[in-house]
Amino acid sequence: MKRLKSISIAIIGVTCLLLLVLIASRAQNANSCSKPMNTQLPSSDLGQIKHIAIQGSDVTIIGPNGGQLNFRKQRNTTDLTPIFGKPDRITDFYAEMESEWWKKWEYPGAKFYIIPNKMFDSFEIGGPGFKLNVKGTILEVGKPIDELAKAFPDFKNYIIKNRTVSFAFQMADGKLSDEFMGITFDPVTRNITSMYNGMP
Repeated sequence: MKRLKSISIAIIGVTCLLLLVLIASRAQNANSCSKPMNTQLPSSDLGQIKHIAIQGSDVTIIGPNGGQLNFRKQRNTTDLTPIFGKPDRITDFYAEMESEWWKKWEYPGAKFYIIPNKMFDSFEIGGPGFKLNVKGTILEVGKPIDELAKAFPDFKNYIIKNRTVSFAFQMADGKLSDEFMGITFDPVTRNITSMYNGMP
């Protein structure tokens, strides 16, 4: 009887310890600062998601001033001012996964992330003004996602959870890279709500 009581106490103790470790881990993750990532594409599902394959040169970001940044040809830029004009704000951003400080350039409706002295890395467009030219089709927040059919007639086969179209960038050897681009839309109005790129 005493032995069973000791085993029960040990099990309860181990369970409590594991629970405390789990709570501490979640609290640490909630407070950590990492690279921005859209949760519409959880990393655990990325291997099962069908992506539309595109070349980096097929994607151009167009600013409200008409400035254009081609995704492949201008990825080495560290200064967006000549392209899009002066941002509202430039702040330091700590990318935890890379263990380095980046710059976040903020414009009305858009954010851009620059790896210091290296290159433009990623973007988030969440408001009107900035547009994407994807293989000749102009996309903008607030406009219909169905515009994609002009360049990708079967794009509806690549919709995730009835609200995100997923793209993957193709490398020179034809393989798909880990970098993706997502375009989210409202499932009722079918209007675009955000456009972004990132890594799983």
